[in-house]
Amino acid sequence: MDLYVYIMITLISFAIAVALWKRKKKKEETDMPVGIEVYSQEGKTIFSTDMTFCRILGTFEVDGTDSSITDANIANRDIFVVVAECEKAENACSKLPVFTFDGNTISWVYTSTNYNIANVVFKGKYYYGVMGAKL
Repeated sequence: MDLYVYIMITLISFAIAVALWKRKKKKEETDMPVGIEVYSQEGKTIFSTDMTFCRILGTFEVDGTDSSITDANIANRDIFVVVAECEKAENACSKLPVFTFDGNTISWVYTSTNYNIANVVFKGKYYYGVMGAKL
């Protein structure tokens, strides 16, 4: 009787192990990877959708006055601002906006250049966004 119980326990354990193994293998076969990767001739990854990128979130315009904008999407993130379009008289020195970032706010104030030749205000359109975004 003891041998019979031992054989039954072994067979049941083996059946459970095989069932779990098949279940895991089936799950691995149905999990389709998602994404795009581009490789160089040497086999190094050039681009992958797992990489982090900069993401443009919006635009704003500056007109020569100190101001700010708020956007909940930039809170506590690495923010960037890039010139999209600018209006400035040719060969004129200008007052430039200086940007600061605090929480979900981008602020700017105008400062004069050291040239003391002209006081033309730099006006234009800017893109803003966050760094380290995933696709």
